[in-house]
Amino acid sequence: VSDYEQSDDSSAPIPEVSGYEQSDESQTPEVSTEEYVWYGIDEINDWFETYILGIADSDEDLRRDGKHRAYYFTIDGLLLEYIDGKAGSSIFADEYLKLFNGTTAINMPALCEYYGITKEEYVAHCNKFIEEFGKSKEGEIPIYLMFRLYAFRYDAIFSEEYWNHSDYLLNAYVIPEIDDHYTSLEDRNGYTKRYYIIDRRLIEYVGVDEFEDWLDAVSDIEQNIIEFIDHFGITREIYEDIYRKDCWQEATEHTVARWRFLPYNPDYLFGTPEEQEIYFTVHPLEK
Repeated sequence: VSDYEQSDDSSAPIPEVSGYEQSDESQTPEVSTEEYVWYGIDEINDWFETYILGIADSDEDLRRDGKHRAYYFTIDGLLLEYIDGKAGSSIFADEYLKLFNGTTAINMPALCEYYGITKEEYVAHCNKFIEEFGKSKEGEIPIYLMFRLYAFRYDAIFSEEYWNHSDYLLNAYVIPEIDDHYTSLEDRNGYTKRYYIIDRRLIEYVGVDEFEDWLDAVSDIEQNIIEFIDHFGITREIYEDIYRKDCWQEATEHTVARWRFLPYNPDYLFGTPEEQEIYFTVHPLEK
């Protein structure tokens, strides 16, 4: 499997995921270098701008979280290849999915942050792929690059508020009157950005005035989701009631009942302090 996408089919088992592999000769056709030209990241950026302008919001997009394009929830095999190579095992399938499957953290930016992957590291890894497969007839998009355009959106992947980056947003998305709150800190002391995001539906539940009073009363470092649920007495039962309408999928003939696109996994949000640390802190890969 070269790519993972958060699927609506919960009957499918969690896959064993590996990075991109050259599996047969059809992936690398014999071509004459005299008839072909090489393309790099500048051309890919131009293609993406054309590609993104031509995308219309689809039913597939809209039935997810109502904010992001479907490919926001797709993790490319190039990134999985890098992670598995560093870890020496398939830790995306073995670890990450167990923590974040069914939540909005199934995306490339969140995965990079959780394992401490830097922009420079990922760009260098992708450039090797571009150098190998970046040839095509002039004016045509190389087939291997075309299907990975979203994998090379480095500015989006590593932006401060990646979940709000324009590359990922639906055309029809309008910022709600009450939006998610994010406290940006220069030093998060090893915690991920997700730890400092308060989902808008939780803010709506406690009330905007009460929420703003709380923000005024605590320091920036205390403006995190754990402090929030403790202060406002939000239990797991309350949390699940808040999200049941938007994020709970009832069982069908082909699927089992499950949570979809939750902001936080309740098993860890309401878990032990040790489980919360595992869930909300960065776990750098061995260099």
